[in-house]
Amino acid sequence: MNVEKTKVSQRFGRSAASYNESADVQRYIASLLATLARPFIPLGASVFEVGCGTGNLTLALLSNSRCSRYIANDISNEMLSVLQRKTFASHCLSTIQGDAEAMLWPTDINVVASASAVQWFNAPLSLVSKAAQVLDHGNILCFSVFGPKTFIELRNAGAVGLSYPSFDEWERAMADNFDVKRKMIMTKTKHYASVSSLFQDIRTSGVNALPGRLSVGRTREMMLHLNDQLRCFRMLKLTYEAFLFVAVRR
Repeated sequence: MNVEKTKVSQRFGRSAASYNESADVQRYIASLLATLARPFIPLGASVFEVGCGTGNLTLALLSNSRCSRYIANDISNEMLSVLQRKTFASHCLSTIQGDAEAMLWPTDINVVASASAVQWFNAPLSLVSKAAQVLDHGNILCFSVFGPKTFIELRNAGAVGLSYPSFDEWERAMADNFDVKRKMIMTKTKHYASVSSLFQDIRTSGVNALPGRLSVGRTREMMLHLNDQLRCFRMLKLTYEAFLFVAVRR
């Protein structure tokens, strides 16, 4: 199913101010990815980050002072504006607005990084081939991406969501050009006391920019299903599954 990139940009742009407070799972994943990647990032590295958002991974990687040049990309100008306010004193940072799936990437880099972003690609696995094109031998690809169990509760209730490649598919995509040095599957569950609080959390973090539309009847069925779950279990849960990889270009 095709992702409507204009819609993605608009939704994340509207949530830019609230993203820091709402996207706690994404913030945790970015911190974990930075910890895994840090030993492999050389001193003076030139980094290109795909889908930086408001800078969860950006700040984590910049804080170790290993980077001499850092190019942060995002599809949303509003997200980049928040990042720029956070990092105004960082002289090595520059930003590029655009759809990373469609645009040309910088070639004079030795690290490609991305956290919780490329699931918005129409072909998420293309991250690997695009990185292979711009990275030389010994360079680093580090990224996290959501897996198929993400929001499984909503899909079970009838929602239409993104299509997530499996962990094995990601490993196979890297097999020809990269040696995977670190890999991890992380699962986190959030709990909600009401249907409205669940959807409010999704809205304020921008991740409601999902493909597909439900009919009025299907929407009613989904809401009935969620309310039944709430009555039975006194709470609703929402699962996030993330895959984290650090790989070296052969």
